[in-house]
Amino acid sequence: MALFASSSLLLLAGAVAAGLLFAGTILFGIIKNRAAIGKRLAQATSALFSQIGFFTLVILVFMMISVLESGEFFNVNITHGALFGILGYALALGFDLVSVVCMLARLNALRLRDESGARLNLLGVVICAAVSAFAFFHGLRLCSHLTILL
Repeated sequence: MALFASSSLLLLAGAVAAGLLFAGTILFGIIKNRAAIGKRLAQATSALFSQIGFFTLVILVFMMISVLESGEFFNVNITHGALFGILGYALALGFDLVSVVCMLARLNALRLRDESGARLNLLGVVICAAVSAFAFFHGLRLCSHLTILL
């Protein structure tokens, strides 16, 4: 029994030493490359907090939440669990991607002063957003912990 306790203590000491060595190596790398890391962080910050970066971040968050909530509706009611239960989520992602593409096409049509193209792309956004919103709220109603809110 004493042999088992000393060997597990030895293994624990080895794991702690390896963890400290790894942490020291990472810390040394950060200190050595702090100027390059600071430059990259400044570039990332300026890109993220620009108008395009913020729009992209908002769209990505919107799409993640939308796909996760409305995907279950499409999976249960439309695709009936096809492709191991993934096809419903892919369909939800498809509707959201078409909506984003229509938004960008509408912005380009407005920039080119194409009124009919802008209206057509707005119709695409409205249709895709309406389908996605219906599935989203139906998916929220399916969640037992959120039914008190609806």
